[in-house]
Formats: sequence, structure tokens, C-alpha cells
Amino acid sequence: MRAFYAVGLWDLLDISELHQDFHWSQEVRWVRQPHVHLTLNFLGEITPAQVSSASALLQETAATVSAFHLEWSRTGVFPNWHQPRVLWVGLKPASERIVIQLSKALGNHQPKPHVTMGRLPKGGSPELLDQWRNYKITWPSIPVTKLLLVKSTLTREGPIYEVVEEASLGK
Repeated sequence: MRAFYAVGLWDLLDISELHQDFHWSQEVRWVRQPHVHLTLNFLGEITPAQVSSASALLQETAATVSAFHLEWSRTGVFPNWHQPRVLWVGLKPASERIVIQLSKALGNHQPKPHVTMGRLPKGGSPELLDQWRNYKITWPSIPVTKLLLVKSTLTREGPIYEVVEEASLGK
């Protein structure tokens, strides 16, 4: 199965304001509300035996960290502003440090904490990129109390996410 570790934000973060503010843009394939998450580590294809060890690592890692809040800082793009393919929202330094710590504990040796908001199949117009670069994130801080192991099934209509394991934070 195709899997990743994540903080699930689908029930915690309302992104409708973002979609309204960019309603004019047909250039972006926006992430749908049920798919909003912060990836801690993408595992790719794993075997049933690896699911068991991935679940154990999730539980061990979650037990070492207290609940915290995600606080938002800025917008950005991957891979760069000259060839944008992904629109993302980043974290304030305190949140980012915790997410980096969790990501590394879960096997991601080069974490880049962000929440993907949309994809640009053909790059972006200067107008869109200028608006995105200057967009002010006004989302409230989000409490994080658990980590997830998520199964991702790719379909023509987009991915289907299924939580395989969840682990409560607690120290």
C-alpha cells in the first residue's frame, strides 16, 4: 500500500476563504478540504509487514512529544518562483521546529514543513504568483493532538485517504 505519516487537517482547517480569494484563477488545481494535511514523511509503497513497524514507530514517536499548535507564516511555491508547480503555506518557527523534529523521528531526513494548497500544471501567471506571494494567511492556530499513518489510493478523481493508525501525542 502507498502510505505516509501526517497531521490530518481536514477536520481542523477551513480553507474555503483561500478558494474564495482565488476564485478567478483556473490555473490552480486546489486541494479539496478532505485532503488537507501536513505530511511528516512519505513512505511510498510499503508491505503488510512494514505497516506493522510503521505503526509501531508512529506510536513511539507520538509518545515523545506533547500536544502543540500549528501556527501559519507565509506562502511559497515548489520548486521555485521561476518554475512553480506547487502552492504551499508554511509554518512559524516554533511550529516548524516541532514538525521537523517529528519528521526526522519518522524517517524524513530532509523535512520541508508545509501544507500543499494547490498544484499548477502549467506554471502560474504573473498575476496569480504575485497575489500568492503577497497573500496574508489569517488562519487560526490549529491544535495538534495526534499523528496519523495514512493509506493513499490514487484514482482519476484524486487520492483517497484512509487512516490506518493514529497515535495520540503525550509526554
